[in-house]
Formats: sequence, C-alpha cells, structure tokens
Amino acid sequence: YLLKEALKNIIPNEILYGPKRGLDVPYKEWLKKDLYNLAEESFSSNKSGILDKNKCLEILNQHKQGISDNGPLLWKTLILNKWIEIYSNKIKW
Repeated sequence: YLLKEALKNIIPNEILYGPKRGLDVPYKEWLKKDLYNLAEESFSSNKSGILDKNKCLEILNQHKQGISDNGPLLWKTLILNKWIEIYSNKIKW
C-alpha cells in the first residue's frame, strides 16, 4: 500500500493498480544467443547416458535456427544436465 501511494503520481494508474502479471523468462532468446554456447558444450560433454546428447544438440540447433521454439524444453534439459554434471560422482548408476 505504502509503495503504491508513494508512486501514484509517478507511475500511470493502469500500471500501478493493474492486474498482477507473471514473470516471463526469455528462454527463447537466451538459448539462441547468450546461453547457446553453454548449452551446446553441456550437451556435447554429456557422458551420463541419461540424455541423448545428439538429440539434445539437434533440438538446440533447430531452436537456434528458428525451426521450432523449444525454449522451455531446452531450459529444463540444460538444468537437468548441469545437475547431473555436478552430482554424477554421487549418483550410483
């Protein structure tokens, strides 16, 4: 309440008193540019056998070329792969 009152003459009312919005994370853009090399390296060095590295790289490249929007899938796969990299020495395969 106090923050809205302090900002009421600075921020337009439709923004200040508008509905709440979710936070959209720009997976699509990140994985095409800033995180592409990280994802490519992570998928290429995957030795666990849990993820098919060739399929991951194929999906990543299709995403980068704009053939398909695989941002959320790639993000989850990247996080899983990084987790496996970190904890693979503690997992009993």
